Amino acid sequence: MTNHNNGIQNFGPGQMTITGTAVGAGARVHYSPTSAAEEVTERWDVGVLTVVAAEAGAIGTLAAGSTDHREARHDGRTFHEFTVGYPGGSARLVSLQQSDRGQQSTATAYQAMRHRYRPRIVVIVGIAGGIHPDLEIGDVAVANQIIHYDSRREDPGETRRRANVNKVPHWVQNAINDFFAEHGEPARFSPPDTAGYIARPGPIGSGESVIRDANSTIRDYLHTVNDKTLAVETEGAALAQASYEDDQHPDGPKGWMVIRGISDHADPAKDDSRHDLAAHNAAHTLRELLPTLMKWIAETAGKQ
Repeated sequence: MTNHNNGIQNFGPGQMTITGTAVGAGARVHYSPTSAAEEVTERWDVGVLTVVAAEAGAIGTLAAGSTDHREARHDGRTFHEFTVGYPGGSARLVSLQQSDRGQQSTATAYQAMRHRYRPRIVVIVGIAGGIHPDLEIGDVAVANQIIHYDSRREDPGETRRRANVNKVPHWVQNAINDFFAEHGEPARFSPPDTAGYIARPGPIGSGESVIRDANSTIRDYLHTVNDKTLAVETEGAALAQASYEDDQHPDGPKGWMVIRGISDHADPAKDDSRHDLAAHNAAHTLRELLPTLMKWIAETAGKQ
């Protein structure tokens, strides 16, 4: 006579046997959750979001210098995993090109990044339109705050804008301060085969509008909110808000940054001809920032 153990037998993570089911006392069903092998057990250092091809290509060049670069496909998205070394340390990065421009696509890309890799910080690296006279084509703006300019009230004959300002987390601000204290403000860099560029910290305006008007009311409005506003772009507000709302989530990033190379001046001359230059300078700035950023991640965000 054979004895059957009716019920559930657990043989460890992902393996169990169910007996005594409706199909017979001797039936055995083996259960292995499909997601077990993909479960993230540790946090990555830096998650990078890009939008247009030039931005993804610039981060691809950064990844190409890594010895462990690999592609990983999750839920129909392609992530790039790689390590960037620098004197005294290294950082584990994962990058994702979001599916479209704009705030909505950024929000979904952020969630995909957080779900799979749980990065300590998420950084948008890419291009923007410069609206400050101290920034030329190819220079880089490092956001210390994002001014979301889309909120407004439409009255007859009048539009009343209501800015929502997201400052970077305190530890990220400390990292930005240390970086520019070390490299100067503005910081000056000369990557190979370029004429060099400067990087400045400051506010960046973010909304859904692509601006090609030197007399745009949005430009004027941003300078009334903060006369040091450096640039305008279309994704940073979503990242700042998503990170803010995730602040207490155990898997949420503990910080965010937006690094934007200036590809145009948000005027009628705006075109795509300087996308590569601006994107590569933004990616180079991220690389230069990594030692300072990783120090603060270890001291602050890494403890959370």
